[in-house]
Amino acid sequence: MLIASSRSVVHRLADNRATYLVILVTWLQDTMVDSLPADEVFPHFIAEELPTGMAGVVISGALAAAMSSLDSSLNAISSVVVVDFAQPLCPARSDTQQLHLARFVTAATTILMVAVALLFRAADKTAMFGTHQARF
Repeated sequence: MLIASSRSVVHRLADNRATYLVILVTWLQDTMVDSLPADEVFPHFIAEELPTGMAGVVISGALAAAMSSLDSSLNAISSVVVVDFAQPLCPARSDTQQLHLARFVTAATTILMVAVALLFRAADKTAMFGTHQARF
């Protein structure tokens, strides 16, 4: 009995996904969406078409995925610096000193990443992407 009921739940979820996909495709054919730039279509859909709670879930999921990727990268960078560079140069360092170095490297890398992001934001976008857009 439990297997049959779980199968019906799975089928209902699959039907709901198909319904949401049809709604999204129908919405994308709207003329107002045609006037939006490509990178603004999905945020517009989240802000205008999804219910408030669902929009919050989608936005928090996107932020969680981005944060997960960033903290994995920062952890890998600090690990490489401490284990591959600092430890062979100074093998007498205690675990506490290595931990402090790892935290410092993480903070410095974060500051560097933010600075590079701000530089890219201020950069001339046509110089970076103009040659590639002409080909497509």
